[in-house]
Amino acid sequence: MSRRLPIVLLVASLLVTRTLAQVSPPSPSPITTLDEIVERAPQRDSDLGVLASYTAEVFQLIESGALRNGEEFFRAANLTLWDSTHFRVERVRYELTLAAAVLNDANAEKSLPNIWDQLLSSLGRPSRIDAGGLAREHPEERQLDSAPASIQTVLRNPTAARLAVQGQKNNAEVKKIVDADQAARRRDWSKLTRTERHAIGAEDRLREVRIREIIAAGDLHTSGDFVNASLVMQHSSTFGGYQLAHELAVCSVLLGDRSFGRWLIAATYDRMLCSVGHDQRFGTQFMTRQDGSSFLVRVDKSGICDQQRVTLGCPTIDAARNPPPPRAQTEYDRLSEQSEELQQARNFPEAERVERPLLALARTDKTVSVGRLAGLIIRLAQTLNENGKFTEAEPLARESLALRERNRSSTTWSVFSARATLGRSLLGQKKYSEAEPLLLDAYMGLTEREADIPDVSKVRIRDTAEGLARIYESTERPDKAREWRQKATDFDRNR
Repeated sequence: MSRRLPIVLLVASLLVTRTLAQVSPPSPSPITTLDEIVERAPQRDSDLGVLASYTAEVFQLIESGALRNGEEFFRAANLTLWDSTHFRVERVRYELTLAAAVLNDANAEKSLPNIWDQLLSSLGRPSRIDAGGLAREHPEERQLDSAPASIQTVLRNPTAARLAVQGQKNNAEVKKIVDADQAARRRDWSKLTRTERHAIGAEDRLREVRIREIIAAGDLHTSGDFVNASLVMQHSSTFGGYQLAHELAVCSVLLGDRSFGRWLIAATYDRMLCSVGHDQRFGTQFMTRQDGSSFLVRVDKSGICDQQRVTLGCPTIDAARNPPPPRAQTEYDRLSEQSEELQQARNFPEAERVERPLLALARTDKTVSVGRLAGLIIRLAQTLNENGKFTEAEPLARESLALRERNRSSTTWSVFSARATLGRSLLGQKKYSEAEPLLLDAYMGLTEREADIPDVSKVRIRDTAEGLARIYESTERPDKAREWRQKATDFDRNR
């Protein structure tokens, strides 16, 4: 029998080779429409060659950019697909479902947990959500590594989760951790020593440990918390870290984030795939050459399109591969940098000299956004207040406040900061009755949103309390004056 074994193996090998050759997908037919492809979808038990040919057509349809909305992405995700490499099919199905969910397709949201688990299974990884209970019922067949409860809650029932987070405040500690994480990224890494880079890596690991503890305690309360936690975890160095970062980013979008969370979904997904030897899909990952230039890491473009990339906040592949050349520094850039430095040094007389021409340039530059313009206006108003030019500061503060109220949510911290600046300019002019309600409203709004405020701007809370104390001292209300003076003192003590 031992002499016959090699012959049996040879025959088996030839049979496998012949079978794979028979089901290798032929060249796809000319691109058709989604409706036509759906109409002639084969049965799941069809011949493998038929399934392979059909899958090639579906991939070609996706790559052509013919899918335009969430409903079409999700319909394509549910077509019968087959590939000798199971992962390639599950990957396409998950990516289409992701795009559909980001575009608010309710059916895609419901299917996302199962399709996520199926993708992980195709990678040889345990299930994370187990919405259908298969892993718990059949542990001998499917492994389970349950995602944290906060992630399970959002992925299993996004609608209920969105209702639950309404009115919640961002976690201040998570914001502090992500600020430290991003501060490390703003350093010039080309000038860092090996020791300094290792030190940043060690700090990253400590931040990740604390973020995991916060997640385990159920202390992520808003879409912003999930975004911030994902941003920290994406600097992990393991598949598990990237997997968690991806889940957090998906949760942030399901909870209502439609800005940075989308890109984080794509970036964490690409990092997760690259960490186990697969090519990226969305084009978010770059590498740096020795000369300091960067290049796009290889992208597998089969069964995915630029519409999906744009939906997730990414550029097209051509745009990622060929970014525009760096813009030469302009007078506007130079003055902006000087203004930042002078503000940090609290050199307000010199800051005023720089910020006046800076604002004049911004008003004529069509590339400056409304939000940026409002920020430059309020910065000059604050500088004028510091320099005792309250009458001149008032109209600028009113202008910035009006712009911010028109162009963003009236409940963001920057709106209350503008009210505080206006109140202070009125206080300086001894218009106490006008200043008091503005400063009271500003103080309440800023303290309620303190977790959202950059550290450098938190001083506005103390300044507002001091302003109210001065109003009450000037209007002979000593009890209230002491109360607000104490609030200002407490602010400094807690810093």
